[in-house]
Amino acid sequence: GASMGGDVFVIGGETDSGVTNELISFTPGGSFWVQESPLGTAREANGVGVLGTRLCAFGGRSGGGPISTSECYVDGVGWSPGPSLPASVAEVIGVVVGDFLYAVGGRDSSNDPVATISRIRFR
Repeated sequence: GASMGGDVFVIGGETDSGVTNELISFTPGGSFWVQESPLGTAREANGVGVLGTRLCAFGGRSGGGPISTSECYVDGVGWSPGPSLPASVAEVIGVVVGDFLYAVGGRDSSNDPVATISRIRFR
């Protein structure tokens, strides 16, 4: 999950039905979750990061092995594709520094840990 504009967001995940493309938000002090625009790709074990007004999701699993795709959400606009990671990775961590999002670590298609850091610039 991530926080943007004072709201808490949950991006993708896994339900009893499988991997989901849901985006839900919660406003602290509120009493309910809000269903937002769904991701273009269902994903779980993905990384997330907030760049300005964009909520970005990348990597993860989409009903099978790791994926390398990314996408960004802008409230009121929806999702748009972003750059792909250099390699498919799940269980990845997102760290934002300045205008860059870093994809840190994760697991590859053999479920082995990877010790990589990839810098991604979303435009």
